[in-house]
Amino acid sequence: MNNSGKEISKIAQIANLLSVRQMRGAGLGTAEYDLLRLVKQQPGISQKDACAQLDMDKGALARRAVNLEQKGYLTRRSNPKDARSQLLFPEPKADQMDDAGDSAEDAFYGWLLEGLSEEERGQFCEALRILEERARKESEDGFPNVNVKPGLARSVAEREERPAAAEVSGAQPLSGTKKKKTADTQLPSAQDESDPKPEKRSRRQDPDVWLL
Repeated sequence: MNNSGKEISKIAQIANLLSVRQMRGAGLGTAEYDLLRLVKQQPGISQKDACAQLDMDKGALARRAVNLEQKGYLTRRSNPKDARSQLLFPEPKADQMDDAGDSAEDAFYGWLLEGLSEEERGQFCEALRILEERARKESEDGFPNVNVKPGLARSVAEREERPAAAEVSGAQPLSGTKKKKTADTQLPSAQDESDPKPEKRSRRQDPDVWLL
């Protein structure tokens, strides 16, 4: 099997890691940087549309938009067509972060190509140019020639039924959601106190319960 596609993806991921480190040094997280780039590409985008394009929870996106506004990277404005909607606009400071990310990637790829001879670099860059043109045309045509195995991607309906936060191991529940009561959190009622049966101890009250 030809794994050249996976190798290209791995190199791109490593380059992106360097950019992410640059962003973190400036106080930006990966999700914030993704939102900032989208706002730069589509100034005036609504938070609702940003949620759809980034596949992000409404509350999570709103928090990141507030954080970016407080850091001076974007501005939120009321939508004149819908008072309940917020529109996002980039600030000049956003250009500096984009330049920093691009600069990091340029430095990485420049260093990477130093391992090739001049002839190898020329051949490699020409091959990449051909592949880039082929990929762009296929994307513009709607990927008619790429055969993707069914069942690899979740359907939109499935994503809507299961909140994104529930998919992340150890994720905290979103604000407004009710936590399920457990034996550790339930308090004994008056009826329990009058019950002659032995009191049931929780794991938190007595670690020895784990051994029963």
